[in-house]
Amino acid sequence: CQSGVAVPFIDGIVVVGGEERAFFKYMPADDTWVQHAQPSHVHSEGAAATEWKGKLLLCGNEHGEEYNPASDTWSPCEVLLAGRSTNPHSAMLLFTVFR
Repeated sequence: CQSGVAVPFIDGIVVVGGEERAFFKYMPADDTWVQHAQPSHVHSEGAAATEWKGKLLLCGNEHGEEYNPASDTWSPCEVLLAGRSTNPHSAMLLFTVFR
């Protein structure tokens, strides 16, 4: 997952984003990997992800997306790009939007 991010999510650790639009979850209890639906967009340099209210938020330089684990689907979440003109770093955008 080139230029993707890793973040704890629900009962595992996810690797998401990157040039490949990857989304895998490592389940330490079983020592297994599970593949999930790919994000709609490439999120590479400067990408950031976090868990928020049971969903996964993924933000890159140009797009924001929200993952719903119940339906294994991604939806646009452009609110993650709020303040982009003043702060081009996605991780800081997530902090700013959800602080």
